[in-house]
Amino acid sequence: IDGVYDVGDTFTNSLPPTLQPLLSSPSKLDEILSNLISTARAPTGVRWGIEQGLWTFNVNTPTELLEAGKKMTIKGLGDKIKCPVWVGEAEEDIFFKGQPERVKEELGEKATLARLTAEDGAGNHRHVGAGALMNQVVFDWFGGVIERV
Repeated sequence: IDGVYDVGDTFTNSLPPTLQPLLSSPSKLDEILSNLISTARAPTGVRWGIEQGLWTFNVNTPTELLEAGKKMTIKGLGDKIKCPVWVGEAEEDIFFKGQPERVKEELGEKATLARLTAEDGAGNHRHVGAGALMNQVVFDWFGGVIERV
């Protein structure tokens, strides 16, 4: 729904600056993050992000999660994608800000970048709160793709 260029960049960049140097010390980073999410001190969003990521990627440690995210990129794959692609951009996306434009750049003319805004009620990640609008925009785009075939 949102154009995601590089999940690994997002995961790594979401680490606070104080933890960035620990990327070269996986066991220490795992220890700190695992201890953090096991306490009440962890902000809910941080705890959810790590726990959801571990579950979603079926990995056991935060550094395994970071490594799994590195595999999820379209960098250098634009020439392998042959079909038209709808790329959504949520104006206020807190996770993948700027990545839809990178997807569009990678795919070139094959991509249609559609910006949905807060004014539309669709500015949040995945356009939460505006599913009907987002679906209508996608189906209108798809109808145009089918007409050209």
